[in-house]
Amino acid sequence: VGEVCAIQYLSNPKSFTQTVENIFHFSFLLKQGSAGIRVADDKGPVVYQPRTSEDFPPPRQAIVSLNMKDWSRLNEAYQIEQGYIPHRSSVKA
Repeated sequence: VGEVCAIQYLSNPKSFTQTVENIFHFSFLLKQGSAGIRVADDKGPVVYQPRTSEDFPPPRQAIVSLNMKDWSRLNEAYQIEQGYIPHRSSVKA
């Protein structure tokens, strides 16, 4: 599959809450080794699927701070109109 822009992949331009949920769930994929994230010189942050154990960097921790203003600015800067992860509609019981 290759690498894709992390902002495009994780952000939901319709919902700040769903963006935070996407980042939270993605953190578990990182921990399991099912996904990786790195900063590409020409693209900025990218996500990828490691093919072998050598492709996966050693574990590190980071704290990500994101507020609604920053989220909105990221969506504008990366011109995100639709994220890779589909918007989830709320279900009323």
